Amino acid sequence: MTNESLIHLERMHDSIYFNPLTFASALLSTGGAIETSKAVVGGRVKNAIAVIRPPGHHAECNRPMGFCLFDNVSIAAKVCQADYPETCRKILILDWPRLKALGNGIQQAFEQDPNVLYISIHVHDDGNFYPLGPYGDHMHCGAAAGLGK
Repeated sequence: MTNESLIHLERMHDSIYFNPLTFASALLSTGGAIETSKAVVGGRVKNAIAVIRPPGHHAECNRPMGFCLFDNVSIAAKVCQADYPETCRKILILDWPRLKALGNGIQQAFEQDPNVLYISIHVHDDGNFYPLGPYGDHMHCGAAAGLGK
């Protein structure tokens, strides 16, 4: 894509910035999260950490946002659920964002999944932190089959 096309695409999204390597970088980041998770679940390593950018936790299933094209953690967790259904019957995702923001993409991805517990340690401050609004408050505790008890 031309730089002009990338700038036009940026303006269509919330807090997303593009350059000619953005998509390739996001794919590598998501692949890194998947391969790191599979290495642990498959027993090739005892533990691991994926130091990847962009972070991913703001991207929702239908749109990129908050500097994130893909929700790396959610994608990796869903891959592990599919590839290792017995080992990954229950998954805990603990998100401690450096910038106090809710990982709204992760929350949305697993809101109705009773087998994934998502915990975000973020500052809500009445919805004044990104992505703004009430979505990350203490009243949002899953939905349907994923409703917290």
